[in-house]
Amino acid sequence: MQVITLMSAKGGVGKTTLAANLAHGLHRRGYRTLAVDLDPQNALRLHLGMDAADTSGFIREGLSRNVLFTSPHGVYFAPFGDVQADDLTLFEAFLAENPDWLARSITALEPLGFDYVILDTSPGPNVFLNQALATTSTALMVVLADAASYATVPQALELIERHAKPNPRYRESFVVINQQPVNGRLGHQVRSALANDREIPLAPVSVHRDSRVDRK
Repeated sequence: MQVITLMSAKGGVGKTTLAANLAHGLHRRGYRTLAVDLDPQNALRLHLGMDAADTSGFIREGLSRNVLFTSPHGVYFAPFGDVQADDLTLFEAFLAENPDWLARSITALEPLGFDYVILDTSPGPNVFLNQALATTSTALMVVLADAASYATVPQALELIERHAKPNPRYRESFVVINQQPVNGRLGHQVRSALANDREIPLAPVSVHRDSRVDRK
């Protein structure tokens, strides 16, 4: 079972959309896939067809087979769940005291036969990202082709060095440029800067911005 973590230093980079599409794409290739929402915004479920009025999630019941839903496209997913601020604070404290909680939960799901587990994490350094990196096989740092995103890459690499590399499942990490403009000098300059930095593991492909989608 391969675990793929999508991470970002800031919101608005399209990380959750990529997580949903990656899970769907793997399913279409014949892989049994589970997507887990580790972001309190609880938005991944909306990409996967869950009723917006449904407030259930693993924050109340724990991450087990009992909290898994199936999207109309066949992807299994575990929503975070709606939660009050006080309960979220308690859950974050629990995760800080139990850094292997997610790793143990994912291991317990192995009998279900998933080929891939996709983890969509909360932006920035936080306990949810730490938990994800501690069990991940591959980390994908999602950035935009702008100067602000470029500046966040070193911090993301430090988090991977600290939390992912010690775990025995970890294999690799990549920086993925999302919404790469087809035209635009700055975007291509940022991509070139990332590609020319030998310390940055830039993915060999970018996700290009489609103006037809922007208009919808």
